[in-house]
Amino acid sequence: MARRITLKPSRSKHPNTPWQVNLPGNVTSSGKRERHFFKTKADAETYCQQQRVRLENFGRNSSGLAPMDQDDAVRAIERLKPYGVTLNQAVSDYIARIEATRKSVTFKVMFEAYQAFSGAKVRKGQVISPSYARQLKDALQRFPGIQAKMLPTISSEDIERELAGVPSSSRNAVLRCVRAAFNYAITERKWATESPIRKSMFWDTGEKRIEILSNRQVCRLLLACIKTDPELLPYHLLGFFAGIRPDQELGKLRWENIQMNEKVIRVPAEVAKTHYERYIDIEPTLAAWLEFAGVQKAGLITPKTNLIKRLRAIRRRAGIKDWIQDGARHTYATNWMALHKDEDRCRDNMGHRTKDELQKHYRKHIPLKEAKRFWEILPKARWTARSQVARVA
Repeated sequence: MARRITLKPSRSKHPNTPWQVNLPGNVTSSGKRERHFFKTKADAETYCQQQRVRLENFGRNSSGLAPMDQDDAVRAIERLKPYGVTLNQAVSDYIARIEATRKSVTFKVMFEAYQAFSGAKVRKGQVISPSYARQLKDALQRFPGIQAKMLPTISSEDIERELAGVPSSSRNAVLRCVRAAFNYAITERKWATESPIRKSMFWDTGEKRIEILSNRQVCRLLLACIKTDPELLPYHLLGFFAGIRPDQELGKLRWENIQMNEKVIRVPAEVAKTHYERYIDIEPTLAAWLEFAGVQKAGLITPKTNLIKRLRAIRRRAGIKDWIQDGARHTYATNWMALHKDEDRCRDNMGHRTKDELQKHYRKHIPLKEAKRFWEILPKARWTARSQVARVA
């Protein structure tokens, strides 16, 4: 039967909406009393009529429910009461989840789409480092258990379970890749409405300890390069003695940018990571090394063929097992500052916008005596590609 209820407008205390309609809790979807305000009595009466029709339809529809469906509805309502949720709210939420899943994709599809999106940025001239591309490729392989799951069904707990086998040193980097992929899925493709990545999932690794290569390690690396792969000697020289970024900048820098007569290196805006042109003074040590290596007139300074494989071979020959990320830049900034003590100039050479970046991430405090020895690492005439490794430091 239809619900018998009397609805009629009454006066309210609000001057802008002087008429109101009171709905008791037993006829609202929320189960709570509601008040609706109107500017005119006619609007209020129209609303009352709409509610009467709704209640009459409800009575006709409910009388047609099978006894089993009525029992299910009663049990569902009782189970939802402790949570303050109505049956209609629960059903609406469930339907929304089903619809979201139908419109979504799997974790693997999302991640591969984000990889392609990042690659497209490179083609448009935006800087995406090769190391980040490798991180993305590695990150996808670390989530085999959820690659086939649809995005709306992936929870923070799912991510945590997959991270159980990830080394602590790599955990935060992997999480950043996944967070970026979910942000892409949400903002660019509308495949998801929220990310399961929470700030609390990132581990506090404490203050970052700045690491540099010792003078002896630098010497061993340069000598190993001369003997193993002389073509990559300029790559190492510009990293250690000019602080040029290895992935984003050295791979695009050309010999035309090395101005030996003016003793300066020009890093064009299209090469610089920050997209701002900068000039780096060529220190006497670097000038001597470049003359030893042989300055070319034109062309790319860094060869692209099998670069990563060749760099690893040089490091193995030099006895360096654990390579320091941005180790050459750290070494340059530390030794340059110890000798010159000019933060503004060092910041300009490094291409930083603030001094804080230099102090927090790149510069380590070392004795002046050690820095002087670094800038005394000079090539010797007897050092050829076939020479034996000599003692330098």
